Amino acid sequence: MSFAVSVQNLLQQPLGTVDSTTSHADGVQVFFASLSGTGGIQEVNVANADGLGNFTGVGQAFFRYAGQALGADGILFPGETSASKKWQIDLGDNSSISFTVYVTAEVPNEDGSYLRFTQVTLGNGHACGLTTSGAYCWGSGLNGELGNSHLSSTIPIPVDQSVSGSFTQLSAGTGYTCGIASSGAYCWGSGSAGKLGTGNEISVNVPKPVIQTLSGTFTQISASGHLTCGISSTGAYCWGNGGRGALGGGSGVLTSNVPVAVDQSVSGRFTQVSAGADHACGITASGAYCWGEGDVGRLGNGGAADSSIPVAVVQSTSGTFTEVSAGGAHTCGVSSTGAYCWGQGTNGRLGNNSTTNRTVPVAVVQTSTGTFLHVTAGNAHTCGISASGTYCWGLNGNGQLGTGALAASTIPAAVDQSMSGAFTQIEGGFTHTCGITTTGAYCWGNGANGRLGTGRLQQELAPVPVAGSRGL
Repeated sequence: MSFAVSVQNLLQQPLGTVDSTTSHADGVQVFFASLSGTGGIQEVNVANADGLGNFTGVGQAFFRYAGQALGADGILFPGETSASKKWQIDLGDNSSISFTVYVTAEVPNEDGSYLRFTQVTLGNGHACGLTTSGAYCWGSGLNGELGNSHLSSTIPIPVDQSVSGSFTQLSAGTGYTCGIASSGAYCWGSGSAGKLGTGNEISVNVPKPVIQTLSGTFTQISASGHLTCGISSTGAYCWGNGGRGALGGGSGVLTSNVPVAVDQSVSGRFTQVSAGADHACGITASGAYCWGEGDVGRLGNGGAADSSIPVAVVQSTSGTFTEVSAGGAHTCGVSSTGAYCWGQGTNGRLGNNSTTNRTVPVAVVQTSTGTFLHVTAGNAHTCGISASGTYCWGLNGNGQLGTGALAASTIPAAVDQSMSGAFTQIEGGFTHTCGITTTGAYCWGNGANGRLGTGRLQQELAPVPVAGSRGL
């Protein structure tokens, strides 16, 4: 079965242009957003316009309109219709099919450049990324977390860096974002519980300096729910909600709107820190330490009690950890022997083929993946990168595992990289995931509020490109 399809400009503005006047060769990308069949058991197959290769599932690239395909002058003006292309569909055993088609303009920035991402970070309803031209955010901006005057955006928009200067690292939390510039740490968005570290609980929609009088200049920062932590030359500091000991400064410090020094008397100086929902963890020369809420074993010290100061993660089996990532109610880390997780095991987020809570690190199943070199803990799922590719495991109710399906997994499941290529960086959020490859930035999972940065609001079960992004 085959039929012709053409793109009509329903947006009532020129498409595939840099300046709304001049055509651009990249044109418009057309792809399937969803495809399903009824009455049969086989998947519906779709071949591209040249009939080379089958495309199945959701969010798969199909063909690109460019040049003359966009009209006589290479531009689709209001009401104009593009040239037709042949779509070929194999029904299999299905008696009928249904599908949704989306069109996105693939054009560069006004100066002719594309967004070339070097880092992505995810909050609850938004995401941000560093590019070679500055910081950008997308998704919900109701609390000011996009770092500009926008209340929401389905595509990346620039963060106001007029005060901060260029950022070298970003970290997104629930309703807020923080970043590191040459002059130190800045945060913006919701100021609840003092998590911006600015000395009050006032929300702001542009970067505001974190008070660093005690800490000195921060060089690394980690934002989460209502807790923020950072690293300076003197060690680790946390601020925001520390009601379960999450500030790490000892008993009696429940909430702070300025950085509080994490107790390092036992651990030694921290060189990396990761803030979770109600706990935090860090790396020192001797390995991993955690503090805050201990429920379900998320501190990894063999117990479930809260701790207001860092306690050593049990490393008798794993070896010394060199990286740690705190999630919603679980934690994961990487040592020379691979990835390990501990805490809440619901939905298989620990990756050890079990849903049981663990109070000490357990090895993530690495039989088919090979040794993990990097791991990131989301709210209820986890992802990692090994030499053989990118894998995710745990909760998958919104497609955040990126496998092309909605089934949860208790062991690492391969992320669909047919469109993106191999990932070099990945980060798990609340219900979505994003990563970077040599071809650009990609996101998948819950698309509400535009948090995937694709220009759409829909859920994606496999990686789809962030609008306007290209590889380095």
